[in-house]
Amino acid sequence: MKRPFLVFGTSALSRLLLELADPRDRALLVGFTVDRAYMIAREFRGYPVYAFEDILGRFPPGAFDIVAPLRYAAMNRERQRIFERVIEAGYEMPGYVHPSSRVSDRARLGRNVILFEDNIVRAGAVLDDNAFLWNRVLVDEGAEVGAHCFLAGGSVVERSARVGRNSFIGPKGVVATARSVGAHCLIGSGALIARDCRDASVYGPAAALYGADGPNGRDGGRTATVSKG
Repeated sequence: MKRPFLVFGTSALSRLLLELADPRDRALLVGFTVDRAYMIAREFRGYPVYAFEDILGRFPPGAFDIVAPLRYAAMNRERQRIFERVIEAGYEMPGYVHPSSRVSDRARLGRNVILFEDNIVRAGAVLDDNAFLWNRVLVDEGAEVGAHCFLAGGSVVERSARVGRNSFIGPKGVVATARSVGAHCLIGSGALIARDCRDASVYGPAAALYGADGPNGRDGGRTATVSKG
């Protein structure tokens, strides 16, 4: 961080961000902020909590930044709402990249992009505004992750693939090379996306069916598969 900052939210993600942050960054943290309607305590992890409606005078834009590690409820619409509200108030949102994550100098990261531990973002990749990568996520060369997306642990966006805005990819979900996932899609845990997906689609992992020899046969029921979506 280059300037003093506040963290928006007091969820588990905010707690994790605080735990992962470098001591030099923690030294710049002045407190947490939430919407007044959701303010249930005046302190969080030893830091003061301020109503967002009250911070403009005390922590003016230009002198203070805001980082928002937000949950993925409602297909990321709440994350989008808060992001847009903070930007409209005039704050810069520098995001956060854990030191163990490797981001190519030729990748492009938008505002409030957050990467926890051990992520890889390769050359030519794009992470648009408010994208969140949990841990051990790979965004391969030339891949694009749209605004307000949330990628859970171990997920992969392969080379030249694209994930549309507000989409969610569950743990170990994979978008295959050059495939496109539409906006507002939910890709379930362990799903492999090997064809393009329309907007607002829901996909789960392929379901194993019995092979010709039945569930106890030589193929162990792995011969045939069917995709959901």
